[in-house]
Amino acid sequence: MKHRRVAIGQAKAHFANLVRGAERGVTVILTRHGRPVARLCPVAPAPGAEVAEGPAIYDSEPPGRSLGAEARRAAMERLLASEVWSRIPADQLGKAPDRAERETILGYDEGGA
Repeated sequence: MKHRRVAIGQAKAHFANLVRGAERGVTVILTRHGRPVARLCPVAPAPGAEVAEGPAIYDSEPPGRSLGAEARRAAMERLLASEVWSRIPADQLGKAPDRAERETILGYDEGGA
């Protein structure tokens, strides 16, 4: 069986296209720093499907299929709720960091960069 290797960062940016590829029978090996860490594969192999070698080629969205502003906003809120806000301690939600906290987060507190 042939596999296509894709870095996780690239896969995040093109996840929907990779899923479409899986629907067509393509198996993708996800890598972190060049090491395989996960596999995205079809549930059932597509009959007669061939897996291409080489870098992944991503299909662009078909014309006229772009999301409207409301749909983009709703999608962003869902992403924030599932991936960002769930990781912030409850007592910190809605609180802006002060200057010292920002410098710690950015790494400026060590060495005075």
